[in-house]
Amino acid sequence: MIMKNWIIKYWIKLLKTVRYYITENINIDLNHIMYSTNIKYKLTDALINYTHYYNDNNVLNDQVSEDWKQWLVGFTDGEGSFRINIRNDDTRAELNFTIKLHVDDQSVLQDILNKLDVTMVNIHFQSDEDTCSISIGDRDILLNKVIPLFDKYPLLTKKRYDYMLWREAFFLNIDKSLVKTEKMNKIIQLKAKLNKYAKEDLSLYPNIENITPYMNMNWIVGFIEGEGSFTIKSQKDSLHLNISQHVYSSPAMQAILNHFLSLTPDINCPIKTNINNISNKLYPDKNKMRVMTTTVDFHYWILIPNLLKTNFYTRKRIDFILWAILVILKKHGILITPEGQRFLNEVKACHNSKRYFKANPIPNIKSIINMLNITPFYDVTKTHDHNSRNYKL
Repeated sequence: MIMKNWIIKYWIKLLKTVRYYITENINIDLNHIMYSTNIKYKLTDALINYTHYYNDNNVLNDQVSEDWKQWLVGFTDGEGSFRINIRNDDTRAELNFTIKLHVDDQSVLQDILNKLDVTMVNIHFQSDEDTCSISIGDRDILLNKVIPLFDKYPLLTKKRYDYMLWREAFFLNIDKSLVKTEKMNKIIQLKAKLNKYAKEDLSLYPNIENITPYMNMNWIVGFIEGEGSFTIKSQKDSLHLNISQHVYSSPAMQAILNHFLSLTPDINCPIKTNINNISNKLYPDKNKMRVMTTTVDFHYWILIPNLLKTNFYTRKRIDFILWAILVILKKHGILITPEGQRFLNEVKACHNSKRYFKANPIPNIKSIINMLNITPFYDVTKTHDHNSRNYKL
């Protein structure tokens, strides 16, 4: 019996990890972190695969789960597009599903092709940009792989409306019973509405009632990987999660915020009141609306444990892990110490867009573990506001 490919990759990954940690003599001790055993296990796993993931981009990544499909829909809401190209003097239409990313994330595109079992599409590299893309235009693949996915797991932003226009054009295009000129006229009319922001179509975009039943952490993580950022603000070393989208997708932003408000803290959380005290409003940002979370206790006790239960598939996972470590250090009171400030600056130099520049290496696992092993300066059983008012260096 031939061993499945994913099992082989699992053992390769395990052997690499064991060899690395024996060689480096690393001992991960999370005794100072008050998370439940399950969340400590998730955090330990994230740390064990921290540099390994960064270098090999998640080798155990071939299994197609319902969680991954929901992730891909969220990622598509952020990074995907549905396109209609009219060729040959309006006599032929080509329809494509496209995702475009930074060139350093090319393995994410390959992973998507692998999981969709698409072998006839190559990754295209733009020579004048640091980007790469996949564009799926094969009729059978679109009909049997792409459309069933987005029919079963609806897109939740305004992109849902674009998909429905594109979907209608696709089935018109393959309908051999229609006169070609009639078919093309209808497709051209649909293309004119595609990927536009028209106020008169606003009532046709997803609303909060039909978004909420499909909102989940897998979709949210996919969308964060496309449109979110784990940010570090210089003012008081504030740590934020920001997610933004066009104002016409405000219902999706509100549904994300509502979902965050419904999340439960880690079972070891000793704080019983006001732990989920994030703002329930969206923040306007030019022609966008933004979800922004800023409170340390919400991040520490609620957001990080729930994100650790969910898989990241792009290099933004590195941003999340480093940001989560900073949140933990801030909750523990370590970030205000000289050691904490040095580590903070090390993270700032390689975080978010800076991670694409190889001259700014990510912190090594030993320095992360050393920071987590420092005895908390604050009383973790108290709120961060209480600690910051009552404890000074």
